[in-house]
Amino acid sequence: MSEQRNPERIRALFDQLFAELPDFPESEVEKVRGVLVGGEFLIAIENLTTQLYEFDIPIGTEARVTLAELSRITGLAPRYTAVLGL
Repeated sequence: MSEQRNPERIRALFDQLFAELPDFPESEVEKVRGVLVGGEFLIAIENLTTQLYEFDIPIGTEARVTLAELSRITGLAPRYTAVLGL
């Protein structure tokens, strides 16, 4: 099964990323999780990166690695991570 077709792997990476972003508001985590429930992984990562930018959340090294992997797996357009300096 390819990574793009492995929802459990993608959800696990989102959970890992949430743990690596302690300053990301819980209300926003819940919004992203709501999108994940529907299997809309690309929309979820787009929303998450937009909120990281808008809230000016610090992104540590581990979170950057996880975010890069999620971006690759979901096919996120580079413009979303470029604004974060990734």
